[in-house]
Amino acid sequence: MADPGFRYLLDMAASGRVWVKLSAAYRNGVGDAGEHAARDAARLLHHAFGVERLLWGSDWPNTQFESSVDYAQTIALLESWLPDAADRHTVLQETPAALFRFA
Repeated sequence: MADPGFRYLLDMAASGRVWVKLSAAYRNGVGDAGEHAARDAARLLHHAFGVERLLWGSDWPNTQFESSVDYAQTIALLESWLPDAADRHTVLQETPAALFRFA
């Protein structure tokens, strides 16, 4: 991805001071374009940050896309971004617990 802001975000991974929320593929473009962009971004974020700095969050129910996207679809996308169950466990439970100091 050539976007300068996204490249800057990837560079910030080395600081160890940044967490990234994975969500809302539908905000990246219409239909498959948004999903493809999100999948590519998730792969790069996973490589740069590791799962320990990624967390998942829903914009639900305040998405303004309620008629075209539902919760089940967003979870299915997360599973496609992180096919490994252990990685998903980290992103869904361990990373947010550490970030919000519940661990």
